[in-house]
Amino acid sequence: MFNSKFILLALAALTQVVFALPHYRITQRDNTVAYLARDSKDRLLAYRADGSRIRRYPVSTQPRQASSPSLTRRGASSCTSLSIDQVKALPAFSKIQQYATNTFGSGSVNIVTNPSDFPDRGALACVDTSSPVAVSTSGNLQCSSSSTVTGVASGAGTNTTATQSVQVTTTNSGSWTVTQSSSIGATAEFNVGFSIPDLFDVGASLSTTTTFTNEQSQGFSTQTSVSSSSTVNITPADGKTCNIVGNLTTCNVQGTGSINMLASGFVWFNYDDSRPLVSDPNGGSHFKFQIESVLSNDERSSKVAFQGSMSGQTTADFKTKCD
Repeated sequence: MFNSKFILLALAALTQVVFALPHYRITQRDNTVAYLARDSKDRLLAYRADGSRIRRYPVSTQPRQASSPSLTRRGASSCTSLSIDQVKALPAFSKIQQYATNTFGSGSVNIVTNPSDFPDRGALACVDTSSPVAVSTSGNLQCSSSSTVTGVASGAGTNTTATQSVQVTTTNSGSWTVTQSSSIGATAEFNVGFSIPDLFDVGASLSTTTTFTNEQSQGFSTQTSVSSSSTVNITPADGKTCNIVGNLTTCNVQGTGSINMLASGFVWFNYDDSRPLVSDPNGGSHFKFQIESVLSNDERSSKVAFQGSMSGQTTADFKTKCD
């Protein structure tokens, strides 16, 4: 039996809103739905965030377990459970409380996340996966160069000019330290995608995925490697063997970045007594509601800052050297 004292708030807008109650289920593809009530005739009433009623919906009497939209939307390694203490640490938490008070009135309330009775209506701390985390350089590149043998020329000693392809590998190794952690998902490990600067203007897209711990002073590393090909003209002299020699450049530079953490899912307001909307005192008193109109993405997010250094290598300017 659904507890009439439960009032549910959602931290994020969902493309498909699924309100899963024991023996009652509604699916509504309408992001204007902010919360639901069940009236005396056992019909579900949908409301906007301003308290205006949208319409009534029929309900199914067949129990059905709904999957969590937040969990199916992201990989498990990019999310972890969000505790109520982490929710309360959000700077905008007072806005959530004020919205609940304005909507349902004041009174004794126990605010929780992830109740065991409703596993599909939990709260999550997730890495924002809308785009890779961009690493930026800070300061000037410090570079050095040296000659390196990259291969033996084919057709040695033939006095015949030939074109030979050379494989070029560009690498970037980064070592990073978390300088500011986020209260969202504190101390948890997350899998994150990074976009790494192209230190050598090779025109390649450098990206990698690694794991970091959301805790100050914790370290992590990034590694990227891309390959391309170049050509070199070779005219080996009779009786001589020619090597292909390239200019190996190594560059070091400082770098910084930030990882955006998002709080999403549901927060449960468990009042000591069931209650209707303040704006509809004669309405139903069983409610769940989304609050995407209350908290913006910025208000439910915080940054993990990191800094460190990168070391990159590439080879160019190929020539032949015959002995």
